[in-house]
This record gives sequence, C-alpha cells and structure tokens, in this order.
Amino acid sequence: MGDAGKVKPVSSYKLYFLDPAKRDMRRSVDLECSDDAQAIEFAKVCTDNSAIELWQQRRIVKRFAPASGQSAGRRGL
Repeated sequence: MGDAGKVKPVSSYKLYFLDPAKRDMRRSVDLECSDDAQAIEFAKVCTDNSAIELWQQRRIVKRFAPASGQSAGRRGL
C-alpha cells in the first residue's frame, strides 16, 4: 500500500516581516510546514516591500530581500 496513509510530521516555522529602513519587526506569522523547502515556498508567496526572515526555532532558514518595484508596476495598469 506504500506511504499513502502515512502522515508527514510538521515543524513550526516563523516568518518575520522587517522594516528595512528602521530594521525592526513589523509583524510575524506562524507556519506549520513539513520541511524547509515547503516553508521557503510559502515565504516566497508572502514577500512584499518588507525584508523577510524565515526561522525554525533558533535556526535561520532563509532571508528574503524586499520585493521592490512589484506593486509599483501594477499601479499603472
């Protein structure tokens, strides 16, 4: 039957949205993901004009630079 009925364990992650000018935290989001790859994909979708840091407990998984220019380009449409 394989692994079809098996439940994958999840890990807790946290996304921190940072103000790049002030270097302080704007907000945070708690995540439950099966692994780093899934957490990183979720974080990519959440990028905005903030710098983002993805953490799993005390371990930083990845830093994302602010997504500059994306929303500005859409305003003209």
